[in-house]
Amino acid sequence: MQKNIDKLLLLTCSSSLYYLTIDEFDVLIPFGIIIFLSALNQLTNKKLIHLGSFLIFTALCCVFPYYALFLPVTAYDIQTSFFRGASILAIIPFIINWSSYNSIFLLFTCLFFSISLLLSYKTQTIELLQEDYEAFRTTSRALTIAQETKSKSLLENQDYEIETAILNERNRISKEIHDHVGHVLSRSLLQIGALLTIAKEPEIKEGLTLLKESISEGMDSIRASIHNIHNESINLHTNLETLVREFTFCEAILNYSIKTVPMLKLKYCFIALTKEGLSNVAKHSNATKVVITLSEDETYYYFSFCDNGTISETAKLSILKCQARSEYTDGMGLQSMYDRTKGVQGSFQIDMEHGFHIYVTIPKEDTNEVINN
Repeated sequence: MQKNIDKLLLLTCSSSLYYLTIDEFDVLIPFGIIIFLSALNQLTNKKLIHLGSFLIFTALCCVFPYYALFLPVTAYDIQTSFFRGASILAIIPFIINWSSYNSIFLLFTCLFFSISLLLSYKTQTIELLQEDYEAFRTTSRALTIAQETKSKSLLENQDYEIETAILNERNRISKEIHDHVGHVLSRSLLQIGALLTIAKEPEIKEGLTLLKESISEGMDSIRASIHNIHNESINLHTNLETLVREFTFCEAILNYSIKTVPMLKLKYCFIALTKEGLSNVAKHSNATKVVITLSEDETYYYFSFCDNGTISETAKLSILKCQARSEYTDGMGLQSMYDRTKGVQGSFQIDMEHGFHIYVTIPKEDTNEVINN
């Protein structure tokens, strides 16, 4: 845009002086030629085209001396290129047609050339500054995004560490209650039982019986609370994320999209399946990517463990035979995964078409609870 303004200014000055110098209305001819060449330079934006336009118009100036007033316009386009030195060729028409020019014409032509050089230098400097500014903005934007990503990662890591610490503390408290309070109450029940055997008065026996029943109810309540705390202390999502983060053999991705808390035995099952699957990949596979997916619907949990490793035809045949008789005695840990799945009434399937894929479907229990978001 700035270049067009500069050339329009030069063209206006050149046309005005040409019209005042030449007492004829043929200013439209050089004006049209300059417009055509400028438009050509603008459309192609190739330096060789700019040089060719300048040389063509310089040649015309040798034939039509007063066209030289428009030379600063064509010279403008080559000032920012490797061919800026060719501007010196503009002196040729003046040498050839020296006798045709008066001092005022030469003075204004030199002035226009000076203005052309200054405008070209100014515009080039502005464009370089704009490029630097855009590069700075791009770099700044990239740094900002990187900083935001880093901050988000730090916050996620902090949340992960806090959650892990809370879960560990819950687990510790449940063990403390189980080891100390539970033992104290169990010992109290034994002592009450001993007192009941030696007590003779009906009133004392009745009081001891009521006390024993109250302590038994308290123990049952404590056991249920310990079970709930222990169940909550094992966060399935956190445990699976930890396994994936610590797996360094190849890229591992976890897709976790369940909204209900599985029973404790199902949590252990999914964790064990993930551990065994990752161990199999590290020991037996040439995979470069592992995708672990855990999803659900109203009645089932769906677990899949997929890698992109290659399997020999011999290994495929062996696994297919094992799958047919439900005995995976191939040394790949599949029997353990199969047994764990069957232990929670789930189905276990293997697909080897594109990599090695394990699909597990496990029915939900009625005691699952919805997560409070």
